[in-house]
Amino acid sequence: MDSTGSVGTQNGNRIYDYIVNQWKQPITEQTLKVAVEKLREANQLTFKSAARIKFDQASSGWTPDQIDFVVNWMKRNGLDTDGDNAFVNAAALMNAMSGRTLTTDNLTWCLQYVQGKGAPLVWKPRPTESTPHRGHNANRPPTAEDMRWMPKEEVNRAHVGKINHSSDPRFNGTLESERRLEQERRFGGGDNSIREDIAMAEKIWQSEIDKLRGETYRETERIQQAARSAPGSARQRHEAAVKMQQQIRREKELMR
Repeated sequence: MDSTGSVGTQNGNRIYDYIVNQWKQPITEQTLKVAVEKLREANQLTFKSAARIKFDQASSGWTPDQIDFVVNWMKRNGLDTDGDNAFVNAAALMNAMSGRTLTTDNLTWCLQYVQGKGAPLVWKPRPTESTPHRGHNANRPPTAEDMRWMPKEEVNRAHVGKINHSSDPRFNGTLESERRLEQERRFGGGDNSIREDIAMAEKIWQSEIDKLRGETYRETERIQQAARSAPGSARQRHEAAVKMQQQIRREKELMR
């Protein structure tokens, strides 16, 4: 069952409503099991797709920044990043990384490796041509638009000679090199021990997040949702969850 984001909140609310409001029973392991089964039969719950499950397994231990890096690379290279197609593509690349440093070059290698194995990848459909034709199109009779001359402003331009892009960082490779160095610095250019320390810190803070609970299912879900929605590292997500826990306590005190 999907327990992430707004979908997870919706699932939790439906289970809570079924047990407490409709069935009039306490929330226990047994009543939860029965409620999930009944709501599954009624198609009232949302479950993770097979593609999402494979992605969750492949991305275990990856930080949000690293996942964003992969998704942005997929967009730039024509891979589909919508729905289950995004999960299929990302999982294939992440599995192929297998401990390699996260860089654009290594992602390119992984793409070639995955293609060589014949693993399924989903590409974006090529955009249809939107620029109007000028001149005769052999696939149809000519129209008035075909016979129109090129606009005057597109023709009568002063000749400025050959344009030299050698000093422009966008075209001479300087900008790309700077971006690549920054990516190396952020995602893998440092010492292995540093990366291991960062990964360990993330796990420790995540375990602290998992310990934060409210007195009811809804309170716990609000706390965990605050952590999932917060940007940044696991430590920053933990701070967001603690603030939500404190806010819930204040709300309950005001209601007394």
